[in-house]
Amino acid sequence: MNRLHLSHVLLGIVALCSNAVNAAEGSRTEGPYLGASLGRTSFSARTPGVSTVSSDEVALAGKLYGGWRLGEHVGIEAGYVRFGSLAESVAVDGSTVEQGATGRSLYAALTGRMPVTQAVALTGKAGISFGKVSGTDVLPASAQLVGSRRSFMYGVGAEYQLSPQVALTADFEHFGKLSERARANLLSAGVRYSF
Repeated sequence: MNRLHLSHVLLGIVALCSNAVNAAEGSRTEGPYLGASLGRTSFSARTPGVSTVSSDEVALAGKLYGGWRLGEHVGIEAGYVRFGSLAESVAVDGSTVEQGATGRSLYAALTGRMPVTQAVALTGKAGISFGKVSGTDVLPASAQLVGSRRSFMYGVGAEYQLSPQVALTADFEHFGKLSERARANLLSAGVRYSF
């Protein structure tokens, strides 16, 4: 029974590798695509005039996006990112105050793609992030995390083509300021489907 099960796993791995090697011949070089990824956000919060006692600046994040490849090397993309929650404890007038917030962004970017092998390509993007941080205002206006901000964003990554339509992706993206006091980076992995 174990040998039969192992042989099925090995056949599956061989089929997967075979699809990846042949993917470039039939991979989509133009047209629309949709993708989704999960990852880890690292926030950077700056609260001038107050002393930070402790902070939790790492959160689970999710991204949904779509785009259009204009050719093998260039395209356009737009997406929505939910960065998760940021929490910190700050000292205000001798007492400790808890502050929490959540971040999100809509973005639009130009994309670039450079094939390395038949199945692997390096990717990049640069564009505009429309960020927003929501939460409770517990600090003076000059130190609040909440607000919205438009910023330059960029990203680098890699993709692994499993089939002509399906690719696995890994990305690092910097979204700049989401508000006057909060910035966010995203490290994620996901899947993209080309039509």
